[in-house]
Amino acid sequence: LAHYTAQGYKKKDVLSYWEQVCKPVKGKKVKAASAAVETAPAKAKAKAKAEPKAKAKAKAKSSPSLRGATETEPAVPSTRLPRARVVMREMKRRELDWRIGCVVYQIYVDRFAPSGDLEKKKSLYPEEATFHSWEELPKGGHLVESAGYYSNELAFWGGDLPSMMSKMDYICDLGVDVMYLQPITRAYSNHKYDTSDYHEMDDQYGTDEDFKKLVEMLHEKGLKLVLDFVFNHCGKKAHFVQEALKDKESKFRKFFFLGEEYK
Repeated sequence: LAHYTAQGYKKKDVLSYWEQVCKPVKGKKVKAASAAVETAPAKAKAKAKAEPKAKAKAKAKSSPSLRGATETEPAVPSTRLPRARVVMREMKRRELDWRIGCVVYQIYVDRFAPSGDLEKKKSLYPEEATFHSWEELPKGGHLVESAGYYSNELAFWGGDLPSMMSKMDYICDLGVDVMYLQPITRAYSNHKYDTSDYHEMDDQYGTDEDFKKLVEMLHEKGLKLVLDFVFNHCGKKAHFVQEALKDKESKFRKFFFLGEEYK
């Protein structure tokens, strides 16, 4: 009993199964062939008695529980293991799917490796940006009203794709299968989750040629690249957000929750 109850069966199910299927029947006698013929009233009574049993049996069939039991308890999930060939087929499928069991290394490009020449590209950053040495730790921020961002979102360390690629041997030595980059598309903040253009890479991180070089380098080493595009949200400086704010007839208005309460 403890074995079956541990698998989710109710005590009522187990006892019913025992009484109806497993328990030996004592003193069962076969009726003689010469039994008296039932009268019409007796047949009617037997039919009326059999109908509820037939309905209960049909209901039990549509909602099976323990084999042989007539109780109409809710179906108990099967604990039977799948056949060996089913398991092997599933294991083969999982083995061929590179997404299953791979080692993923996530990189925040601005903070991964220092730029070779940060001074040369400072003009690519927002006017409110602050720049920090590689030894300096990030800190909390305050609201920069002119930008509508917090100061810690506008704090930059200057990492980019070329500086990241210079550490490729280090990444490979970790046994990585997949490189996962936080957003690298054009955005105002340092984290780039406030996308303003999904079709362009942010100049702060490099050029399209730098990106192609990264892809080629990863594929040569047998690694895959995954990009975080965050399509479920974007930055307020994106052109479709600005159009939605300015034009009440814009098709983009239905994409956002707009109103004074969201400011």
